Amino acid sequence: MNSKMITKVQYKKDKLDIQWHEIRDGHVDKKSIESRVEPHEDLFNALRALDRPLCIEAELEQDENEYKRHDIQVLNVEYDENEKDGSIVMSASITSERHMELTMERMKIVSPMKPEVGEFGLDSLTVKTVEEVIKEAEAYLGGKRHDLFSMTDKQKELVND
Repeated sequence: MNSKMITKVQYKKDKLDIQWHEIRDGHVDKKSIESRVEPHEDLFNALRALDRPLCIEAELEQDENEYKRHDIQVLNVEYDENEKDGSIVMSASITSERHMELTMERMKIVSPMKPEVGEFGLDSLTVKTVEEVIKEAEAYLGGKRHDLFSMTDKQKELVND
Protein backbone atom coordinates (compact mmCIF):
# COMPACT_ATOMS: atom_id res chain seq x y z
CA MET A 1 0.00 0.00 0.00
CA ASN A 2 1.35 3.42 -1.01
CA SER A 3 -0.03 6.72 0.19
CA LYS A 4 0.95 10.35 0.74
CA MET A 5 -0.01 12.29 3.82
CA ILE A 6 0.53 16.05 3.46
CA THR A 7 1.91 17.48 6.71
CA LYS A 8 2.71 21.09 5.77
CA VAL A 9 1.82 23.59 3.08
CA GLN A 10 3.47 26.99 3.30
CA TYR A 11 3.40 29.79 0.77
CA LYS A 12 5.35 32.82 1.86
CA LYS A 13 7.31 35.42 -0.09
CA ASP A 14 6.75 33.61 -3.41
CA LYS A 15 8.19 30.35 -2.07
CA LEU A 16 6.13 27.18 -1.76
CA ASP A 17 7.10 24.54 0.80
CA ILE A 18 5.24 21.23 0.90
CA GLN A 19 6.11 18.45 3.33
CA TRP A 20 4.58 15.01 3.41
CA HIS A 21 4.95 11.48 4.68
CA GLU A 22 5.01 8.79 2.05
CA ILE A 23 3.98 5.38 3.27
CA ARG A 24 5.22 2.42 1.24
CA ASP A 25 4.71 -1.12 2.45
CA GLY A 26 4.52 -0.02 6.08
CA HIS A 27 7.58 2.25 5.97
CA VAL A 28 7.25 6.01 6.40
CA ASP A 29 9.52 8.37 4.46
CA LYS A 30 9.48 12.08 5.29
CA LYS A 31 9.76 14.15 2.13
CA SER A 32 9.61 17.81 1.20
CA ILE A 33 9.92 20.17 -1.70
CA GLU A 34 10.73 23.85 -1.61
CA SER A 35 10.10 25.68 -4.85
CA ARG A 36 9.78 29.11 -6.33
CA VAL A 37 7.76 27.68 -9.23
CA GLU A 38 4.47 29.55 -9.01
CA PRO A 39 1.65 27.26 -7.85
CA HIS A 40 -1.62 27.12 -9.72
CA GLU A 41 -4.16 29.72 -8.61
CA ASP A 42 -6.33 26.94 -7.13
CA LEU A 43 -3.67 26.15 -4.51
CA PHE A 44 -3.26 29.82 -3.64
CA ASN A 45 -7.06 30.22 -3.37
CA ALA A 46 -7.37 27.09 -1.21
CA LEU A 47 -4.80 28.50 1.22
CA ARG A 48 -6.49 31.90 1.18
CA ALA A 49 -9.84 30.26 2.00
CA LEU A 50 -8.38 29.19 5.36
CA ASP A 51 -9.11 32.70 6.68
CA ARG A 52 -12.68 31.76 7.63
CA PRO A 53 -11.77 28.51 9.45
CA LEU A 54 -8.95 30.36 11.23
CA CYS A 55 -11.44 32.93 12.52
CA ILE A 56 -13.89 30.19 13.54
CA GLU A 57 -11.29 28.14 15.41
CA ALA A 58 -9.58 31.18 17.00
CA GLU A 59 -12.99 32.60 18.01
CA LEU A 60 -12.45 35.84 16.10
CA GLU A 61 -15.10 37.95 14.41
CA GLN A 62 -16.89 36.25 11.53
CA ASP A 63 -17.07 38.96 8.89
CA GLU A 64 -15.41 39.96 5.62
CA ASN A 65 -13.38 42.76 7.24
CA GLU A 66 -11.80 40.31 9.68
CA TYR A 67 -11.12 37.74 6.95
CA LYS A 68 -9.30 40.36 4.83
CA ARG A 69 -6.95 41.19 7.71
CA HIS A 70 -5.34 37.74 7.59
CA ASP A 71 -2.43 36.67 5.42
CA ILE A 72 -2.55 32.86 5.66
CA GLN A 73 0.97 31.48 5.53
CA VAL A 74 1.13 27.91 6.82
CA LEU A 75 -1.12 24.90 7.21
CA ASN A 76 0.33 22.15 9.41
CA VAL A 77 -1.47 18.81 9.51
CA GLU A 78 -0.97 15.89 11.89
CA TYR A 79 -2.41 12.41 11.72
CA ASP A 80 -2.96 10.13 14.69
CA GLU A 81 -4.61 6.78 15.13
CA ASN A 82 -7.99 6.78 16.88
CA GLU A 83 -7.63 4.47 19.89
CA LYS A 84 -11.27 3.32 19.65
CA ASP A 85 -11.40 2.06 16.08
CA GLY A 86 -7.90 2.44 14.60
CA SER A 87 -9.01 5.05 12.05
CA ILE A 88 -6.76 7.98 11.18
CA VAL A 89 -7.68 11.26 12.88
CA MET A 90 -6.55 14.58 11.41
CA SER A 91 -5.69 17.69 13.40
CA ALA A 92 -4.29 20.90 12.00
CA SER A 93 -3.04 24.38 12.74
CA ILE A 94 -3.20 27.49 10.61
CA THR A 95 -0.64 30.28 10.88
CA SER A 96 -1.59 33.76 9.76
CA GLU A 97 -0.18 37.23 9.96
CA ARG A 98 -3.01 39.54 10.98
CA HIS A 99 -2.83 43.16 9.91
CA MET A 100 -3.33 45.44 12.92
CA GLU A 101 -5.33 48.56 12.13
CA LEU A 102 -4.06 51.00 14.75
CA THR A 103 -0.35 50.23 14.70
CA MET A 104 -0.12 49.03 11.07
CA GLU A 105 1.94 46.14 12.42
CA ARG A 106 1.42 42.43 11.80
CA MET A 107 0.53 39.99 14.55
CA LYS A 108 1.20 36.29 14.06
CA ILE A 109 -1.72 34.04 14.95
CA VAL A 110 -1.43 30.27 15.17
CA SER A 111 -4.75 28.55 15.61
CA PRO A 112 -4.42 24.94 16.72
CA MET A 113 -7.33 22.85 15.61
CA LYS A 114 -8.83 20.00 17.49
CA PRO A 115 -9.12 16.56 15.90
CA GLU A 116 -12.00 16.15 13.47
CA VAL A 117 -13.80 13.65 15.68
CA GLY A 118 -15.67 14.05 18.93
CA GLU A 119 -18.27 16.39 20.30
CA PHE A 120 -16.05 19.48 20.07
CA GLY A 121 -14.24 18.58 16.85
CA LEU A 122 -13.44 20.88 13.98
CA ASP A 123 -16.17 22.82 12.27
CA SER A 124 -17.17 21.07 9.01
CA LEU A 125 -16.12 24.14 6.97
CA THR A 126 -12.65 23.86 8.53
CA VAL A 127 -12.33 20.18 7.63
CA LYS A 128 -13.55 20.80 4.07
CA THR A 129 -11.17 23.74 3.58
CA VAL A 130 -8.16 21.90 5.01
CA GLU A 131 -8.95 18.91 2.78
CA GLU A 132 -9.08 21.23 -0.26
CA VAL A 133 -5.58 22.57 0.51
CA ILE A 134 -4.34 18.98 0.85
CA LYS A 135 -5.95 18.03 -2.48
CA GLU A 136 -4.32 21.00 -4.25
CA ALA A 137 -0.92 20.24 -2.66
CA GLU A 138 -1.18 16.64 -3.88
CA ALA A 139 -2.06 17.90 -7.38
CA TYR A 140 0.99 20.20 -7.28
CA LEU A 141 3.21 17.29 -6.29
CA GLY A 142 1.66 15.25 -9.09
CA GLY A 143 2.68 17.90 -11.62
CA LYS A 144 -0.89 18.97 -12.37
CA ARG A 145 -0.83 22.44 -10.84
CA HIS A 146 2.30 24.10 -12.19
CA ASP A 147 4.41 24.35 -15.32
CA LEU A 148 6.88 21.46 -15.30
CA PHE A 149 8.55 22.80 -18.43
CA SER A 150 10.01 25.75 -16.50
CA MET A 151 11.58 23.47 -13.90
CA THR A 152 15.11 22.10 -13.88
CA ASP A 153 15.56 18.34 -14.23
CA LYS A 154 16.36 18.11 -10.50
CA GLN A 155 13.12 19.95 -9.60
CA LYS A 156 11.11 17.66 -11.91
CA GLU A 157 12.73 14.66 -10.26
CA LEU A 158 11.79 15.90 -6.78
CA VAL A 159 8.22 16.77 -7.72
CA ASN A 160 7.63 13.50 -9.55
CA ASP A 161 9.40 11.31 -6.97
